[in-house]
Amino acid sequence: LTTAPQAEARELSYNSYNIGKKNIKLAIPANTCVLNPKITSDNYMLNAVKNSIKGSNELVLKFADCQELKNWRTGKQKYLDNFGSYQISVKLKNMDLSGQIAESINSICDVYKKQGSKMFKDIQPDINKRVEDSFKNVQMNKIELLGIVKENDEICAVATFQRLKTTDGSTKDQINVYSITILNGELIFSYLFAPNSVDVVDQLTDQIVALNKFNQQLNK
Repeated sequence: LTTAPQAEARELSYNSYNIGKKNIKLAIPANTCVLNPKITSDNYMLNAVKNSIKGSNELVLKFADCQELKNWRTGKQKYLDNFGSYQISVKLKNMDLSGQIAESINSICDVYKKQGSKMFKDIQPDINKRVEDSFKNVQMNKIELLGIVKENDEICAVATFQRLKTTDGSTKDQINVYSITILNGELIFSYLFAPNSVDVVDQLTDQIVALNKFNQQLNK
């Protein structure tokens, strides 16, 4: 997996990435910065994410709120709260799904509708171990499917609740809204995370829908 130079982003922008034989443009959300593997702390985080998804997904890029990232790099902030990433499926990498977009997305959403809750319960032990093995300062205590938050022929978006336990004994409750879509024939996972709060699912859903709309326009 090769990528274009990783630029920092304040306004909504995009970078181009070579994924297999395809060039795909991916939007970088406003007020976020892309983690840089040349920075020691960033490289640790990128490697930890890669290890935690190894065998199932590949990390394309990870981004975080610019101010949080700056504070985290200097030790002023212990954990990142608002961040996200793009990933691709290992099994489906280089498979051209251009002619099967609606069929593929609808099929994925159907799986979540019929088996989502059971699927998350079944994979929780594996997720717990992956997180514990990859991140030295957190453990996954709970992951729960909240449901499908957006569905059409171009996107299937899902919300989950996650509870993390840190090494100092505190817990972090966070919401992850992620979407599955197809860009230039490639299946793309987009993830957004934020601390749990009253309206955060709706806020993240709006953000990820807008992000995917921009990505569709970029890759026409």
